[in-house]
Amino acid sequence: MKNVLRQGHHAARAALWSAVTCHRFHRVAGLPAAQNRVGAVRGKPVAQALQSKRIAGARHQLGTAISHALDARETCGHSPSRTDAALLHRQVGEAGKAATGRTYSKARRALSYMLVAVKAPRNDMGSLPPLRGSSEDLTGTHGLSRGLLSVAPLALLFLLMLFCAGILRAASFTEDFSTAPASRGWKTFGDTNLFQWNAATGALAVTWDSSRSNSYYRRPLGTILSMGDDFTLDFDLRLDDIAIGLTEEKPYTFQLAIGFHNSLAATNATFRRGTGSTAPHLVEFNYFPDSGFGATIWPAFVDGAGKFNYDFSNPGSAFTIREMTTNVLYRVTMAYTASNRTMRTTMTADGVPFGPINNAVLLTNFGDYRVDMVSISSYSDTGADGSVLAHGWVDNVNFVVPDAPVSGLAGQRTNGLWRAEFVSRTNWIYTLERSGNLSNWRGISVPASGNGGVLFLTETNVPMAGMGFYRVRAERP
Repeated sequence: MKNVLRQGHHAARAALWSAVTCHRFHRVAGLPAAQNRVGAVRGKPVAQALQSKRIAGARHQLGTAISHALDARETCGHSPSRTDAALLHRQVGEAGKAATGRTYSKARRALSYMLVAVKAPRNDMGSLPPLRGSSEDLTGTHGLSRGLLSVAPLALLFLLMLFCAGILRAASFTEDFSTAPASRGWKTFGDTNLFQWNAATGALAVTWDSSRSNSYYRRPLGTILSMGDDFTLDFDLRLDDIAIGLTEEKPYTFQLAIGFHNSLAATNATFRRGTGSTAPHLVEFNYFPDSGFGATIWPAFVDGAGKFNYDFSNPGSAFTIREMTTNVLYRVTMAYTASNRTMRTTMTADGVPFGPINNAVLLTNFGDYRVDMVSISSYSDTGADGSVLAHGWVDNVNFVVPDAPVSGLAGQRTNGLWRAEFVSRTNWIYTLERSGNLSNWRGISVPASGNGGVLFLTETNVPMAGMGFYRVRAERP
């Protein structure tokens, strides 16, 4: 019993590691509160109870510890886990199941990856079974995606999957806002007052106010798109009111935007959508209300250098003169095909075809982009000659994108060296990295090009003693 409870205690501590690491990498604003909530998972009460053979007390402390740790993981935005009852049963055993008590069903939902405690001498590590899973964390500008494995070369070995990857694995995603969207990875950057989820209507209330700083309601795509990737994006949009020219000395129009952006570029202090040259890495639907030249719908592309996809010899080809009126439900669908570099946009208004909307064809001198977030965007009018204030609703957001660059991730030690195995994608470069503290990482393998199939990465030198964490770095060339 004591051994099983110790295993359960280690599982609770592992859950804490997972929660804290997840918050660290995803920069969740509520990290201090989450750390307070998991403060009970320090192990001391459990250790004391075990030492004094107070098994009942140990069970209680273990249940509390796991509950707090799992609460923290849920705060980080986990999707419901597909881990079944048998998996957790194998992790903490029959007594561990009893110790967790009412938290058992919650653990089934919250744990996305195995937390396995196994006793193995260091020289027997090569006999351990592979660790299975997949994990991606997208960080934008450099086209970076990471899958993380960790291994501690000690007598008590923990193999942990530490990332909140449940929200990132799917190549398609649907959001109907029927329940709190934060649980599915949506987060606000900037002014939180501009985006309000309405539980009664099951939709997102949005204010586009260009007098405020750049603000986004956004969610990771689970991959990084370039102009070589097909995608679709569709959503519902209803405008309650819209006005332009309200900012002093900015009398002209300014856009409402929904689309894809680069998570790092869009949050840079130099990112200014209104200048026409300092807002790189964008693929988005723009609507400009009329300020004397006609209301305009513009499916826009901006490359990594901040250059718009705009044909000056045929300026009318980039946009469509068409007014979107208030209190009408618009359905917008954007579908990009990489083979012909064309995005086709279709719309309906209260179910009736609306348009047509001009296709956006990428020019031969257009660069490339890297986008990793779907975003409902309220841009600042800094540097612009126009301004906007509008209120409306967004609902039923759907996107389909290529698979994540790392899937089927597995790892094991072979001849004293760690080797990662995973399914790769073409047009990505992969490197195995190692860290002793989850902060400082170094490459430990030769960079390898993805081949669309299984790829192996092996560290080139015998690792140093102590705790070791491994991840796969994926970059777009």
